[in-house]
Amino acid sequence: MFKLILLFTFCTLGITNLNSQTYLRITNIKFGKVKVYDVYINDKIVFKLKGKHAYLTSRVVALSDSSIVLSNDIEIKLSQLKTLKLDVQNHLIKPFSFVFMVGGIAFLPLNSYNNWLMGTEPIFSQTAAFVSVGLIGTSVLIKQLGIRRVRLNKKTDLKVLSIDYQHLNVKR
Repeated sequence: MFKLILLFTFCTLGITNLNSQTYLRITNIKFGKVKVYDVYINDKIVFKLKGKHAYLTSRVVALSDSSIVLSNDIEIKLSQLKTLKLDVQNHLIKPFSFVFMVGGIAFLPLNSYNNWLMGTEPIFSQTAAFVSVGLIGTSVLIKQLGIRRVRLNKKTDLKVLSIDYQHLNVKR
């Protein structure tokens, strides 16, 4: 009931200065499959520029027809981009990654404490260290599986789209 009252209140306030959101649509064809990714304003973007070797990270502040304005007041042309890392994680990746990381960090001290309590030699077990490193590595691997790396080539299309239905027939 509260949601209905809240919805009715927002609808009757007469908010008129609502604008459509502009976003960057990335269409990638890989092995014959078409994948579409969207990057919205205020999303974090990780990218590599042509001629550079390091990835840069920033937030998207504004989008125009052929450029992206980032949070550190840098404007990048779409033609300057070489590679994008997109965070398209499934809802299960963060919990599984967290569980494996905590398990890996906690396994070695718990095993050592158990060996100390039971009087088992050695207290610090090499097998427990391998299991701990394996769990931490699995956590990192799961996190990396949620990152899509898109290399911008002739099979990748970048478009800045604006869903502005109010000004369809108006010349700008």
